[in-house]
Amino acid sequence: MRYNGLFANVPHFPFYLKLFCFPALVLILIFSFAAQAAMPSGDTDEVKKLLKQATKLRRSGAFDQAETILRQAIEIDPKRSDAKVELAYIFTKQRKTREAYDLAFKVAEAERQNSRAFAARIL
Repeated sequence: MRYNGLFANVPHFPFYLKLFCFPALVLILIFSFAAQAAMPSGDTDEVKKLLKQATKLRRSGAFDQAETILRQAIEIDPKRSDAKVELAYIFTKQRKTREAYDLAFKVAEAERQNSRAFAARIL
């Protein structure tokens, strides 16, 4: 008996696609939940506030205070490359070229797509 309802003209999903799509969907769900669990939740807001404060201090010329705040941000979240690059930029403004180069080189080596790290390395 054939179904003559709303989806009568839709071809049946081939069996081999069912075998492929279901495990793929399960893997996507697993990886998305794992990525959410790996993301830190509370510290990112604090680090963002510290980065914003350090940027304001840098723009006003208070490099020593900005350096202290950025070191705090890196201590909270050592994986934040934007804080490291900002600190390298402050080092260049303070004429601490060796520290700036070392810090920017580490970020540029880890993240090849981070153009700001390469720019801080050149300055």
